Amino acid sequence: MESYFFIPAANEAFVKNISRLSADYFVFDFEDSINISNIDKAIALTSKINISDNFFARFYWNTHEPEFSSASLKKILQLGFKNFFIPKFRTTEDLDTIYNLLKSTPSFNQFKIVLLIENAQALCSVDNILKIYQPFAVAFGSHDYCAETGMLHTADNIQWARNYLLNFGKAASVRCIDVASMNIKDKPAFKEECTDAFNKGFDGKVLIHPMQLEVFNNTKYYTDEELEVALKVRDILKQKGGIANFSIANIDGLVIEKPHLNRYLKILKMANYDTV
Repeated sequence: MESYFFIPAANEAFVKNISRLSADYFVFDFEDSINISNIDKAIALTSKINISDNFFARFYWNTHEPEFSSASLKKILQLGFKNFFIPKFRTTEDLDTIYNLLKSTPSFNQFKIVLLIENAQALCSVDNILKIYQPFAVAFGSHDYCAETGMLHTADNIQWARNYLLNFGKAASVRCIDVASMNIKDKPAFKEECTDAFNKGFDGKVLIHPMQLEVFNNTKYYTDEELEVALKVRDILKQKGGIANFSIANIDGLVIEKPHLNRYLKILKMANYDTV
């Protein structure tokens, strides 16, 4: 899985110390984690750093404040970001407005865009939305979703929505990013959350605290026994000349068929072994 570490863009200490953190992607948050009155301060602070290819920006967007939202996004675009989390949209009309602003930048074709599903209206239309916009990834903003629907935010309550989004994302061949957790103290519990996301098939997870990033980076998402099987699978694939020539194998009494290969190949990649 890939890590998407959120940084409040108005927090000078976080922004200055980003080089000390090890994440796949950093998301500079100009939205929920800062006060709306601090957006210009956040923009000024972020303008002092070099925008790397693995930096995202989550901009402020409110359909009831179109002029302020558009002006803020234009300022963030001028910073040089090429990757964006799009929040708070509800309809394709909302997305069309946002995409038209993004397309005003010459480098738009290089952008990585993550669509953040945060309300029931967008969730119920996610199949159509993914087909139309074909984003880099889709993520579920479960806390906004629960707040709006009046749902208590528990793992059981959001499970169906996570699975719903995950299946439509996979059907569209789009990366699926798991929800943010508010747990910033209980390391064993957060490790279970990371493992659960991996085992369900998510491609990444939103992280909001250094403790979470530490746990995420140190979590082993497979057992020693699984790695041993994965290495034997790799040897068989090499002998057969690749996946196309593989059908079924018996490894230490475990039947391995072609649908099982993806997990073992992912394990090899995470363990830094070459594949076929």
